[in-house]
Amino acid sequence: MTLAGVGGFPLNPDGTPRRLPGYKAMWVGVSLEYLEFAVFFAVYFVARWNHPQAFQEGAGWRLKGVGKTLFLGERTEVLKLPELVWRSELTPDVLSVLMVVPERMSVTTLYSYIRHLEENKQRTTRYEIALWKKLAYPFASLVMMGLALPFGYMQSRMGGVSLKVFSGIMIGVGFHLLNGLFSNLGVINGWVPAVAALAPSIAFLLAAMGMMWWVERR
Repeated sequence: MTLAGVGGFPLNPDGTPRRLPGYKAMWVGVSLEYLEFAVFFAVYFVARWNHPQAFQEGAGWRLKGVGKTLFLGERTEVLKLPELVWRSELTPDVLSVLMVVPERMSVTTLYSYIRHLEENKQRTTRYEIALWKKLAYPFASLVMMGLALPFGYMQSRMGGVSLKVFSGIMIGVGFHLLNGLFSNLGVINGWVPAVAALAPSIAFLLAAMGMMWWVERR
């Protein structure tokens, strides 16, 4: 059984499948991803080993060497405490957003910070768009898979594989640029966050459906 009749599998003269260009680069990328996860885990365990108190459960600020003043009618009393947990709505997660861009924040952190901004009557458009973009990532992955389907139905000719790889890269770059463009336009013009975040994915989904229709019509 050979793959001569299957589109998308370039063959050697002896009939065996030829390796696709760029497969070595793919394995280098996968190895780098594993290395990145390994570094993150190493940093986490080293931090937990050296500073276990920072990972103790319980929301609040852990203060040391605290002087607490009690007002008792007409007199005051000062208490010296070695340690005190100060519970406040102003959590470390809320303050950390001042040093991190919204796109790099987790969904839970974004949601809590959006609530904090709403309670203080501040603008939340940028953070809501970032939250909707994270929620739309699974949908965007399906859209990218849909865009790849028409290329799989095309017949493989000389230079066809390289053209498909280049076209796929350009489509991915275009999707990334369009995502950033709509996010910035949504913040500037005050668009509905869900529309600003989902519009690129919907546009590329329509493009994928159009390409599939065109391939079927050929």
